Amino acid sequence: MLIAARAMSAGMKVLEPILAQTGVKPVGKAVIGTVKGDLHDIGKNLAKMMMKGVGIEVVDLGVDVSETKFLQKAEEIGADIVCLSALLTTTMPAICDTINSFKEAGLKDKYIFMIGGAPVSSDYAKKVDADYYTPDAGTAAEVAKEALLKKAQ
Repeated sequence: MLIAARAMSAGMKVLEPILAQTGVKPVGKAVIGTVKGDLHDIGKNLAKMMMKGVGIEVVDLGVDVSETKFLQKAEEIGADIVCLSALLTTTMPAICDTINSFKEAGLKDKYIFMIGGAPVSSDYAKKVDADYYTPDAGTAAEVAKEALLKKAQ
């Protein structure tokens, strides 16, 4: 899977300039990162590559990303989607903290919130008021694109 992700990344580096020249516009923008306290990024990287593959412009914030950094970057780039990843059960509360920081700023409804990671579930997504939970990178890309197309209507 990692080899495929690297191959897709290399392919996207070749395709992105060509798509830009042909006037193909991204279907939307996303910020993605692994939440504060978590240094795992394999799943996040796969989700990023898959989202790019379906035409979403993705800004990767990396790992151990604070609530403030998610909020600032989403506002800075005019993101449509905020993607939060956690691999550890001990860092899952940071997903809730991040979504709550957007609520406190009065910006929660401006964005689509997607969460994922091994310990995360659809029940947890409901609990923290995330819009979507997806179990894998491929599904994340499909759901993100569908959500963006729905939002554009």
